Amino acid sequence: MYFDIPYDKRWAWVDPDSIPRIKVKPPGPRSRKLHSKAERYMKGYSSQVRLFPVAFESGKGYTLRDVDGNVYIDFSSGIYVTGCGHCHPKITEAIRRQLQKLENCHDFTTKVKFKLLEKLSEITPGDLNGIQLYSDGTAAVEAGLRACRAMTGKFEFISFWRDFHGKTLGSVSLALMSPDKGIRAPGFFLAPRPYCYRCPFKLEYPGCDIHCVDFLRRVIEE
Repeated sequence: MYFDIPYDKRWAWVDPDSIPRIKVKPPGPRSRKLHSKAERYMKGYSSQVRLFPVAFESGKGYTLRDVDGNVYIDFSSGIYVTGCGHCHPKITEAIRRQLQKLENCHDFTTKVKFKLLEKLSEITPGDLNGIQLYSDGTAAVEAGLRACRAMTGKFEFISFWRDFHGKTLGSVSLALMSPDKGIRAPGFFLAPRPYCYRCPFKLEYPGCDIHCVDFLRRVIEE
């Protein structure tokens, strides 16, 4: 099965003295041109894109290359690549093989799906007999919200400012930057996150007497 695909363990190695490698001051002309074209159609760019509107062309391991030829160390923790890097040869080969055989059969059983379930059961503590698989994080969060309501019989959730859990209604209701931006689903409440380094209440520990915890308690009680 795909777990045993061989690959060069040094596939992502680069000379640390060679990166970052900036040929053109970013964002370069090609990045600016491509990004300006894309902006005509797409809205809602993340803050990191607004701050650094480069257009990327390729990635390998922990590096990214933009369309102007600049190479960067990827500190953005991009979705799908945080753990294994960009274009991991084992993952790429497994995807290629599977796409040549079968792309989608909804939730019917396949050999590779069974192997994954078996592996998850081996590494997860407890008696697992209720694994569900989802195509993305926000769908998994939505399932978790439904499960919480079903198991507790309760309706309300509390989360913190600046959280991010996804872009569907329930997930984004947990994740808005502040309580006055956008529309949240009923039953979702936000509170400032305890964060001594940049205290949302402009206080300092220990003189604050853990004001953030008292504030959170009031939000829950009210």
